[in-house]
Amino acid sequence: MSYASSMPALDLASRIGSRSLRTEPWLWSARRDLCVFAGSAMVALSIVALRHACGVTGGALPDWAFLACVLGVDVAHVYATLFRTYLDGAELRARRLRYALTPLAAYALGVAAYSLGAWLFWRVLAYLALFHFVRQELGWLRLQRAKSHGARFDARLDELALYVSALYPVLVWHAELPARQFSWFVSGDFVALPASWAVVLPLARALWLAVLVLFAGRQLWLLASQRLVRPLPGLIIGKTALIWYVGIVYCNSDFDFTLTNVLAHGIPYLALTWGYARERERDAPRALAARVVGLGFSAFLGLLVLLAAVEEWAWDHWLFHDREWLFGSGPELGGGALSWLVPLLAVPQLTHYLLDAKLWRSRETRRLPAQQRALGFSEALT
Repeated sequence: MSYASSMPALDLASRIGSRSLRTEPWLWSARRDLCVFAGSAMVALSIVALRHACGVTGGALPDWAFLACVLGVDVAHVYATLFRTYLDGAELRARRLRYALTPLAAYALGVAAYSLGAWLFWRVLAYLALFHFVRQELGWLRLQRAKSHGARFDARLDELALYVSALYPVLVWHAELPARQFSWFVSGDFVALPASWAVVLPLARALWLAVLVLFAGRQLWLLASQRLVRPLPGLIIGKTALIWYVGIVYCNSDFDFTLTNVLAHGIPYLALTWGYARERERDAPRALAARVVGLGFSAFLGLLVLLAAVEEWAWDHWLFHDREWLFGSGPELGGGALSWLVPLLAVPQLTHYLLDAKLWRSRETRRLPAQQRALGFSEALT
């Protein structure tokens, strides 16, 4: 490269170095955020890459991955909501109707959907799960924004980039559904788009790239012009774009999708609920949740895995019969029994989806000092 051609780069570097950097706040801390968000994504991607390097590019989910990822993270993180809700007597008394009606509403929704067809039940559950997964990533961005008080333009661009990062791969999935060798829950739970939708994919891909380039360019402009670094939005959007693209578009196996999907989603939520439970122990040391937390993280996670194992036993014993070596054999139930049983088994998951949409909002955070501390707010919210 000639000296003349290097001048713009040197000029940019000199401008950047002329003032001290300002960094938007992390959610918790640089070390913890990187470990929880980047770490969970990189573990998943590294395992997928290692398998591909060894020539293993497809196949069903092996038993070890089911135990570690599905039972130990995916289902376990659903029950982590208990430490924010049903294991806290004071919280139950403060929101009696919410915690009484939510599981009843979840069961009623499940029964109503299943009565119209098992396919409809699984479809409703799959799209609720998809909505929940995307909104959780959005929630991390909004929590960070509550601490940084950044520009409205950046908030809107962050959310646009987040939605595009997740929904473009989902669009590809729907448009190429017959060729996909994985499902969210069961085969046929997503709607297959007509073949004519294939013509939309190049435009969608161009939009996906354009928005991500715009987001990256905006971060570079803020760095050069305002000496402002925004590490957490870049981390959340970057890992979402990478995880969803690799797990859904680039790869095509149940293993790759499950690993990338559940680790990057479940591990941050486990970290959040563990942090909340520890803070809540200080305020309500006699609560059942506090007694478990007092025994350490192993007791916290052990209880979650135990509950997850019971649920998975019920699913496998009464419905799927996929892992008799672990859960034993079960009866073949008829449609009448399943129409009541399957929605009942889905109540913990649906309750988690419904409650999680409320529990971590600003109104709830203002109400609970433990939640303020768990979310990294050093001062009380007003």
